[in-house]
Parts: sequence; structure tokens; C-alpha cells
Amino acid sequence: MILRVWLGLLMRSGALLAASLCWPLAAAAQSEAAASDPVSEPAREPVGDYEEMVVTGSLTPRTQSLTPGSVTVIGVEEIAATRAQSVNELLRHVAGLHLEQQGARGGRASLYLRGLDPNHVVVLVDGVKLNDPTNQRGGAFDPSSLAVLDIERIEIVRGPLSAVWGSDALAGAINVITRRAKPGDEAEYVLAAEAGRFETGRVLGRASGSLGPVGASIAGSWENEADPYSSGGYRGGNLKTTLDIDLPAETRLRADLRFADTTSEAYQEFSGGPLFSATNELELRDAWELSVGASLEHTLGESIGLTLEAQHARRNEDRHSPGIPASPLDPFNFVPEEIARDQMHRTFFAARADTSILQGLSFTLGFDGLWESGRSDALLDLLDFGVWIPALYALDRRIFGLFGEGTYEFDWGLSLSASVRGDWPEDHSGVFSPAVGGTLEIPRTSIQLHGSWSRGYKLPSFYALGNPLIGNPDLLPERSQGWELGLRWETPSLQAGLTYFDVGVEDLIDFEISCFCLLNRDRVLSRGIELDIGVRPIETLELGGGVTYNPTDILGTDQELRIRPRWRGSLRLLWDATPKLQLATRVLFVGTVYDASIPTGSSLLPLDDYVRLDLSATWSAHDHLKIFVAVDNLLNARYQEAMGFLAIGMRPRVGLELRL
Repeated sequence: MILRVWLGLLMRSGALLAASLCWPLAAAAQSEAAASDPVSEPAREPVGDYEEMVVTGSLTPRTQSLTPGSVTVIGVEEIAATRAQSVNELLRHVAGLHLEQQGARGGRASLYLRGLDPNHVVVLVDGVKLNDPTNQRGGAFDPSSLAVLDIERIEIVRGPLSAVWGSDALAGAINVITRRAKPGDEAEYVLAAEAGRFETGRVLGRASGSLGPVGASIAGSWENEADPYSSGGYRGGNLKTTLDIDLPAETRLRADLRFADTTSEAYQEFSGGPLFSATNELELRDAWELSVGASLEHTLGESIGLTLEAQHARRNEDRHSPGIPASPLDPFNFVPEEIARDQMHRTFFAARADTSILQGLSFTLGFDGLWESGRSDALLDLLDFGVWIPALYALDRRIFGLFGEGTYEFDWGLSLSASVRGDWPEDHSGVFSPAVGGTLEIPRTSIQLHGSWSRGYKLPSFYALGNPLIGNPDLLPERSQGWELGLRWETPSLQAGLTYFDVGVEDLIDFEISCFCLLNRDRVLSRGIELDIGVRPIETLELGGGVTYNPTDILGTDQELRIRPRWRGSLRLLWDATPKLQLATRVLFVGTVYDASIPTGSSLLPLDDYVRLDLSATWSAHDHLKIFVAVDNLLNARYQEAMGFLAIGMRPRVGLELRL
């Protein structure tokens, strides 16, 4: 099985060519890795002493303290200490973000950022957009396929971000940023493996290094996980390669390739899962994703930077859904059996100029173009008589955009920024997305105020426009408008943030049973408070956590929305108990949510709140060897994140990491 996945990765993506370029460059570098490598072995810094540049929330990178919006960064230190099995597990504990996992990893996963829909969140890897407009979820991205492979950090930026990312960024963006070998880096080789309950297994390999002006890396992984409540599960392989080349005349070339091949088997969405489903037949999804990107950066003089960027992404999914039979509670509500192949292609280019001619004042101007095409070839057994009806569509879209951003930093602690983006889709009228914000340091204190206001929009997905059964070609773009106001408090041992937010969505696309079609109708309003805090009482101990209160309502009704907890909270502890032993504990609390399924009827029913506890311990047995033990869901909580889908029970795992 491992051999088949890896051969599929190399043959279907053309990654063998990239690997043949990267591997010799890494191997030719010095063979002894530096013991103090700041990426592979991050030293703990006091809270607030060091700030990484945030690249997701604005057109130009800026420190987190100068970002007017609310940002969470999951760093490499936390990723390594918690030994998370997947990106899903890393995102669970972020304030304002709720992750719904339908059972084991083979089931679908959804991201609800500040109470808005999963398809209102842009998900990226190294700035390459992954949202698929052909899928049945309106373009939402399922993060289950993202492996914890070579990740340097994850940036979560909240609020409408269409001024930066264009369509789909109604609620915010999540950017998974991978490690890169830069020119001058020493060679490093990493091999890791782990195994655990429920046939959990993973192997990972990474090689990186440099040769003169070239830095290169290649990393790959294979993963497996079974569903304890069915014969289904998840298995997949991932490959990631990067090149960084210093060229003459203050120019740098960066190139990336990512490939993923995954297979998932699970109970169908809205089927009621293992608790209520009327059939044990599972939905099978076999998908592969390929993305390539390159950027050319040139510095002109001391104050002007020029960047050219190009990206291409493809995704294919073969799906066999067994259908969901009607229940006695609602004999007219059922899902037919379906056999489908969805295909998506996306090509993107951009050109931009950055300048800071005056002290404290910087500008960014540029333009970009996007070409998307989607196709779905499906067959439906509508009457369950073995008579298959085709449900086909093929659509494409072109968007041209202009964007600009200006920032001014005053000497006395005030920073102001404004940005605007204009998009001209060929099938809709032009859309303008402004954003303004600022930060203010309170004199003689460690407190900083921040605030922002912005707009977002989302074009209807290809599925919503073209599906023969429920599609509607007259759908309007969804629009959002939001603002937030908060404060940050930073000292060498304490970092805290409190934010109030208010965001509304108009022309929400929703399903109407009376016409069996999608319509623009409701206005959703989401508002609430996010509290996030981190404390380091001593150098070897970090405590942190957060609380979110977030009611989300459809205005003019008392109807509840699916999978929107009003209360969420988390705690984490990272402790270097000895120079060789590191412990990590994470606790998650999620309040009551409402959900429905076809077997239980169309009315939304409450699912109980729950508490989940995860533990991990990492022992540095040698300078080059680490051994870890982790226990997921230590309390063996049998909660439901979706109707009828039980979370997996307590799962112990053991693993090792060899680094040369």
C-alpha cells in the first residue's frame, strides 16, 4: 500500500523531476546539521520578546503587533510539542474557530470561523488557494487532507479579507506555511514514524540544504487511520518540494510544488452516522491535489521591491455516495445514490510593487488575474430503481483585479492602514472590497488598542450555479461587512488579547425545499468576544488558553444554525520538565451545538457539550533522536460533533524522530 501511494505521488504529479533537482542540492551541502537550528530546534523566547512577520492578513508582511485585525499564529514550537496527528487537531484550539469532524479522519471536516459558513473561509498552503468551487459544499475546503508535513507555522486571520484575497474571504483566511531551506542553510535530514490505536500510522521523511545560492528541500509522508465504528478510514500520501535561489542583481526566485493523494471512506454527510444511519454502506472519496507556484522578487534601489507571481492548482475527486433513504419522520427527504467525478483547475498570476520612500510610509500597488474552470460528471439514481440520470455541468470563470494598500507608522505609537481591491469577474459586475484599520500603543503601558473594518464577498460556486438538480444561474454574490475592536497586553511574561467583533453576511446562499433549489435570502449576523492569553511564569513553562462567546443568528427568525457553539474554551500547557523531557497538555471545551440528519428528521436537535483532553511527552534520548508518547482524547469522551457521528475514543500513540 505504501509503495502504491508513493508511486502514485511521483507519477501523477511529475514530482520526480522536482525531487531530482532538490535532492542533490541538499545532499551536496555540509552533512552535519547545526545543533541550534532555529527552525528544527526552536529556542523558547519569553512571550512578547520576538515577533514573526504575518503574511496573511495584509498585502505586505507586518509584525503581529502592527496588524489591526485579530491574528493567531500556531508556531513550530507548539506544533512539535503537541505531536498533533493532523492539521485538524492543531486548529481545534484556536479562539473563534470551531472545527467539526464527522467521526474519524475519513469523515468530512468543516471550519466555522466566527460563526460563519465553512465556505466563507479561504484556506491556503504557502499562499496558494485550495478552495474548490466544484464541490457540494459551496467551495468549502476539507482540511482532513492537510498533513502535519514540514509546517513552520499556521496563520489564522479573522474578519472579511477580500481586500487581500478576493472572492471567498467572507470570514477570514487560514494559511499553512511550510518550512523552506534558504541559501546558506546547512543540510538536514529527518525521518519520523509513529503508530497507535485504530490502525493509526504515519511515516515522514525530509531532506533540505543548500549549495551556494540555492536552497532546496523535499518532504513526504504517508498516513493511515481507521474508523472504529465502521470499515472505513483515511489513508493518504503527501509530497512537498521547495526551491529558493539567489540570482544576480538583488533578485530571488522561489518555487514550490505540493501533491496529495488521499482516500476516505465514511458515513455520508447527514446520514446520521453510525448511531442513526439506516445503512452501513459508506461514501468513498478518492482525490488528488496538485499545486505549483513560483515568485520572482527583485529589489530596486533601497526602497522599491518588485514581485511577479504565478500559481497553478488542480484537484480531481472520484466519489461514490450510496445515498440516504428517507425516514418515516420525513418520507420526502432523501439523498439519491451518486457516482461522480469532479475536476477543478485554477491558474493565477500577480504583479506588484512595494515602496517605502518616506520614513514610516509604505505603499503596495498591483494587479492580478485568475482563471478557474470546474467540471462535474455525475450519475444519480433518483428513484432508487437502477435508472441512472446524468447530472453534468462545466463552467469557467475569469477575474481581473487591481489592489493597493498604504500604511503609515507615527513616531508616537500609532499605525494606520487602508487597502482597497477591485475585482471584475466576467459573469458579474465589478466588486470593490475596502479595509481600514489601525493600532495604538497606550503611553507608559504595555497595552495596545487595535481596530479594523472591512468588507468581503464570495462569488457563487460552480456547484451552486450549475448543478442540474438544485443549481441556480441567477444567484448573486454573498457579501460580508465586519468590524472589530480590541486590546493587546504584552510583557516579557504575559501576552493577552481581548476582541469584540461584529460581522454580517447578506444574500446568503441557502437551500429552499419548496422549489428544491438554491436561493439568495437570509442575512446572518455573527458577533461576540474572543479572549486569548499566554503566560510564562518561568522560562521552561508556558500556560495559555482562550474563551470565545459567539452567538450567530439569522435576522428576523429564531431559527438556530447548524454546528455553531456559542461557547468554546481551551487551555494548553507546554513544560520543559527537564532538559530532555517536554510535556504538553491541551484541554478543549465546546458548548451545545444543533444539528440534523435525514434519519432523525429535518428539525435541528441539540448535541451535548463536551470536554476533550490530549497529552503528549517527548524525550530527547540523543542529540539526533527523539521518542514521544501521545494520548488523544484521554478522557475517552464519546461526544458527537455532528448528528450521529461519535468521536473516536482514547487513542494512545508512540513514535520517534531521527534528525541528522
